[in-house]
Amino acid sequence: MRQDIYDAFFQTAITPDVSVQADVRHKELHQGDLRLNMFKLPFFDQNYDPFYRREVRGERYRGGMRYKPAANSTLLGSAIFQDETFEFGTLTALNKRTRDYNFEAQHQVQSVYADFNLGVGHYEAKDNIFVADGAQDTRRTNGYFYSLLHLPKAITLTLGTSFDSFENPEVSSQLQFNPKGGLLWEIQPGTTFRLGMTRGLNWARNEMPTIEPTQVAGFNQVFTDPSGTRFWRYGIGLDHKFSERLYSGVEASLRELRVPFLEKDNFEPWREQMYRAYLNWTIDDQFAISLNYNFEKFETDFEDESALLLAFFPTTVTHAASVSLRYFHRSGFFAQLDPILISQSATGFQFEDNREIIKDERFALVDA
Repeated sequence: MRQDIYDAFFQTAITPDVSVQADVRHKELHQGDLRLNMFKLPFFDQNYDPFYRREVRGERYRGGMRYKPAANSTLLGSAIFQDETFEFGTLTALNKRTRDYNFEAQHQVQSVYADFNLGVGHYEAKDNIFVADGAQDTRRTNGYFYSLLHLPKAITLTLGTSFDSFENPEVSSQLQFNPKGGLLWEIQPGTTFRLGMTRGLNWARNEMPTIEPTQVAGFNQVFTDPSGTRFWRYGIGLDHKFSERLYSGVEASLRELRVPFLEKDNFEPWREQMYRAYLNWTIDDQFAISLNYNFEKFETDFEDESALLLAFFPTTVTHAASVSLRYFHRSGFFAQLDPILISQSATGFQFEDNREIIKDERFALVDA
């Protein structure tokens, strides 16, 4: 697999209170047969194809504005257009072109005792526009409100909510309200305890930036789930700062999902457990190193654990250990090297042998 990304960014302040920015990105992705055929699924060709090619090309255009009408008030606006083409080699029937539009506005208010964040957005996507009668539209309108309350005893409480109006003719039509809650408590200087709870709905099919807060108490609430997936996430964490250059932490979280599967308005339950430990060390002004360990367990929670569902949704356990080495130069040049060791096991159903099996894999990756 090879991916090339070219990005151009421009930002300027028109007045001390008004600034604008523009961003243009071009992406090219070339990959071979990367299907993870751990289990023999029905209806699919399971043979590895050395000549299979999948290519994705696309552009993303983004414009934004920031206006500060008062010292404690900030208005943000963002508009994004994305155009991507997917080609599948000899499987020309799968070729498609997608166009995505995303418009957002946000108002931030800061004070000594509380910060508030209020925003709205609208997203539209048109899929498969190569086919005159096969285009499918996805629409999502949302709004949100977040409040960060600065309480005594070095406690910051996050309370908020959002709503999503989501419509996709192949998945579902949903109106969902999403409570948000988080706690940051500095138990002692340098030690922070975190709790987080959030509900969400995944709406974008592709990578789509947003100005809505993406974390609650340090826990991510944006994921690459199938479009239309509903979820709850619960998390607990502890971070400690040993010095200005050395800090570490641990966290554990649980996600409970309802994932679209095979037909409209059909959602299957799915559970993810995630544990993480990290150590970050800034050696000096030019070099930094990070050590990370992640444990993830993905499992189904079907009332009817049929062989077909177990084949499509195997229970998977992953251990990943990584070392990240980063270099920064005063001129702005930087470099990064990330070797990763991964051990993974999966329990699923193999139709070829008509039995439940367990498979293990160990491999290494290097990102640079």
